[in-house]
Amino acid sequence: MTKRILITGMVEPKADTRALAWLARSIGEVQPDEIVCIEGSTALLDQLRDVFDGPIGVHGGSFEGRHRVTELPAFYDIAPGWISTGINAGCEDSRIAGNTALGAARRLGKSVVMGHTLRLGVLSETHGYGGKIVRTLTGMEVGHLVDLKTARTADRRQQQGYGLLTVDGENVNPTPIAITSRTTKH
Repeated sequence: MTKRILITGMVEPKADTRALAWLARSIGEVQPDEIVCIEGSTALLDQLRDVFDGPIGVHGGSFEGRHRVTELPAFYDIAPGWISTGINAGCEDSRIAGNTALGAARRLGKSVVMGHTLRLGVLSETHGYGGKIVRTLTGMEVGHLVDLKTARTADRRQQQGYGLLTVDGENVNPTPIAITSRTTKH
């Protein structure tokens, strides 16, 4: 049976209300089985609970009991061979979307999904010999939902969006979903 896990990134210092509304509409299309928030906020969790009654895990940020969330550890086993994290795992931030998460995957020996970089992208590397694949590591960065007009660190390398993991047994397919317009078609 296929499982879909939606992952949101940073929302502070101030969430973009239009991006949150877009996310809520998108949840209706995606129909995730679980949501993981790299950073929670009251505004984000209120919006999520208006449209989603399933499990929500939060790595950090602010939330209240009424949100019915699970506080996640720094490293959460999100899918087979994958962890999610709200920290950089001792890796230097890269300017290339997905590369910081791939660096964390190399360091941790598991594929990684993270969101503190504010970038949206996915990168993989495969290792093997003699025509045999030994392992593939993937790093996915899930963008952000920050109001860029109020963010002090806004630059052109930041992308609004979220990540989606589609899990079918041991197979995990990471997909970054960009807010390229205010429609939810992707």
